[in-house]
Amino acid sequence: MTRLKRIVPVLLWSAALLFLCVGALMLDNAVFFGAAAILLLLSPGTLLLQLPLRKMLNVKLTAADAAEKGQTQEANLWIENGSRFLFSGGVCAAVSIRNLLTGEETERFVNAGAFPGRTERKTFCYGAERCGVLLLQAKDIRVYDWLGVFSVKTACKAQAKTTVLPDTFPVELIADPSSGAAESGGEYLQNIPGADMTELFGLREYAPGDPLRAVHWKLSAKTDGLLIRIGSMPQENEILLLWDRSGGAADPAVRDALAECISSVGQALLAGGVRFSVGRMENGECFPEPAYNENAFLNALNVLLGAPDRVEGCPPQVLSDSGRFSSALVFTESSCVSFSLANGKTAVIRCAPDGDITPDGYETQLQRLII
Repeated sequence: MTRLKRIVPVLLWSAALLFLCVGALMLDNAVFFGAAAILLLLSPGTLLLQLPLRKMLNVKLTAADAAEKGQTQEANLWIENGSRFLFSGGVCAAVSIRNLLTGEETERFVNAGAFPGRTERKTFCYGAERCGVLLLQAKDIRVYDWLGVFSVKTACKAQAKTTVLPDTFPVELIADPSSGAAESGGEYLQNIPGADMTELFGLREYAPGDPLRAVHWKLSAKTDGLLIRIGSMPQENEILLLWDRSGGAADPAVRDALAECISSVGQALLAGGVRFSVGRMENGECFPEPAYNENAFLNALNVLLGAPDRVEGCPPQVLSDSGRFSSALVFTESSCVSFSLANGKTAVIRCAPDGDITPDGYETQLQRLII
């Protein structure tokens, strides 16, 4: 409830009390005195009962895990009164709904009862026109006296999250032979162990629980103990989809466009059977999330949509030095960006009114992508 709406009942109550007091003094009428006393008893008097009650309330928010853009969703505010005797004139919660991706924020005011030993549920609607993770927080929760005039704040906090998924559009993928996306020719990564036992990466001592098939019997026979073979990691032709948000706060329409571009390109890579990861920059370091199947891609996308912005300036960034990625596709909203992929090819796509793609035309501008 806004400050103005909280003040209006107080002003009306004060005017009524003043009227009754003046009437009692001028007319010397016991009815006016009694009415003024009841007004004091039911409002400031019962407000004192709310002081212990506010510590007995338990507040919870529940909302849908996922939603579509522009779709109206229902969330529930639960008020549990742990007291068997105390009750209030009502509970009002200010619920903020903030899109962690775009920074857009709205607010809902939800009123509920607080009856002894009961749990009250109030349903309210919310939604978002742009994708992102919606954080619902019950911040300002107030408990009112029996007349609903005066209130005290509680220390209860509650929150819930809903991921508003990006829409997708068709993207045609075209392989570029010069991008390094050809077959690796049986090469193996030199600094990452793997599970391929046909190529030896290294040896270590036996530990309880190791399978006997991993024992290197010939070399073990020459030592006093058992040696375990460590397999190698084949060189994969993996693509990195990176979302750079080092430019700081951006136009919500740009954020929404980039989310839909990454989601659409990811869906096209999955359909084409191309191995890829989705990454974000944080404190100058790239954090890739594997997206090798539909569920893994949705999990990676969910992390990306809810990750906070990290403003790191515009120094050149080395995305990877492990040789894991053969190519990287960087989506950015910054006009000053410089990325390089160790031992691979990097392409940068900027979304802006004057960029490679624009917030209102990306669906047609990114219909064909060379990787």
